[in-house]
Amino acid sequence: MPTCALLDGMRNEIYAYYGRPFDKERWRMRFAAKTWYAPSADFTDARLSEAARGNVAKLVVERARHAATAKETGDTTCVE
Repeated sequence: MPTCALLDGMRNEIYAYYGRPFDKERWRMRFAAKTWYAPSADFTDARLSEAARGNVAKLVVERARHAATAKETGDTTCVE
């Protein structure tokens, strides 16, 4: 089962590919190290392809499901 961190990384990798700037230092540093990453101040979700939007939606659902299961079991790895 993927971790919340892995699911977050997968989702943000998609966003980064399309130029989303990140507020959290963790993500800014991770993607600043990528030669292909070019953050855009005027980024909107409308830039994402239909497939990318669908993949992000699936990752969000899976992350929420995983976080709910973690909460039920006392697993704190999904806490932001």
